[in-house]
Parts: sequence; structure tokens; C-alpha cells
Amino acid sequence: MFSWNPKNKFSSSSRLQATNLPFSITEQEIRSKFKEFGEVGEIKFTEINSETKEAIISMDFHHNAERAKNGIHKKMIQNQEIHVRWAPCDNIIWVGDLGPFVTDEMLIEGFSQFGIVQNAVVVTGPIFPQSKRYGFVEFADSESVLKAIEITKEKHFLISSSPRPIRVEIARIDNLQDGFHDENIQNHFGTENQPRFAVPNTLEFEFAKQWRELRQKQYAEKHQL
Repeated sequence: MFSWNPKNKFSSSSRLQATNLPFSITEQEIRSKFKEFGEVGEIKFTEINSETKEAIISMDFHHNAERAKNGIHKKMIQNQEIHVRWAPCDNIIWVGDLGPFVTDEMLIEGFSQFGIVQNAVVVTGPIFPQSKRYGFVEFADSESVLKAIEITKEKHFLISSSPRPIRVEIARIDNLQDGFHDENIQNHFGTENQPRFAVPNTLEFEFAKQWRELRQKQYAEKHQL
């Protein structure tokens, strides 16, 4: 289950896209189908042709949206098989190359400088709360996403005591999971540094620069194969 803040209802990570809908289907019929899995918010239709249309359905929480997606996908409505998937989302970023002790709270603190952060999560293993060293950050708007991506490409952005700069990309939301919180590292000796940009002409900056150059070289070699 994905652990976005339960107070944050109807976020972009809880929107579904239903396609191949019968043209004659009504909003009330769609709402009736999806309300079995949770509270249904706004529904927006798009007409595809004279026989079909699609809809963006806003569910209250991500886990209810996931239940609806799994429960309704490929079901028949008016003799048509409908398809349900996550709606396109442009305000969530994927953050990679995190240190092992970076938490959800540290992501929120680090990325709040780019805009309003609605949610943040560090992905962990399925059994033990051990970080997989990547996570997701959801902003209130897509402008903040572009700002975060552009600035972190220009500068070496460090989240923890590690001099390895993080990576930031537009995210897919089909693999969001539980988070890695501050309480998970209460037995970790030492204190992680505050999120920051590496300062030029410092040892930390040179380490970060070398990490990025190495990563870019590995990426280039991989795509030459």
C-alpha cells in the first residue's frame, strides 16, 4: 500500500483514466461503479469518437484508486471492455541515488525550496523498512517539478551526508509504495546533513562533480551497446 498523507484527499496520485467507455455512459454510472472502492471526486469526460469516450476519475486516496483500478479494469460495461490505468501526472518526480538513511521527511525538507510539496516517500523493501535509495515527491503544481529538475541538473544537490548528488526525473506512479520515515533510523549513529547544494571550490563539490561525471559516463557507455 502507498502511504501518502491520509489528510491529502484527491491528489494527482489518486487519479485514474478509464478508456474505451461506451459513448452513452453517464457520469452517474461511472460514479456508481467507482464508489464501491472509495469516495469519488471530479470526473472529466473526453469524447474519442461517435462510439467511445474516456474519463479521468479522481479518487479520495491512492490505495482506493489502486483497488478501483484492479477491480474494474477489463470489466464489461454495456458490452464494452473498459480499461483502467493511472492517469497521466506531471507534478510527481522520481528521486534517485539517495543515501541509505534519507527519509520521507528529509525529501520534504529538501524539495520545499522548489515549491509546495504535498507528499514525499522513500521506497522501501517489501518486508523490512530498508531504503531502496529512491523515492517520489509530489508537488502542488507542474511548474515546481520543472524548477526542481532544471536546478538539480545545473547544480549538485545533496540530500544527506553523502557527496553523491541525487537524480531527479519525471515519475511514473504505478509503483508507489510505503515510505521510510525518521523513526526508521532512530538507531543510526550520527546525524545526516541538511539538504543543500554543494558549494563550488569545496571538497564536497569536487566529490559531487566526480560522481555526476562518472554517472554520465556510465549512462553514455550503456547506450552505446
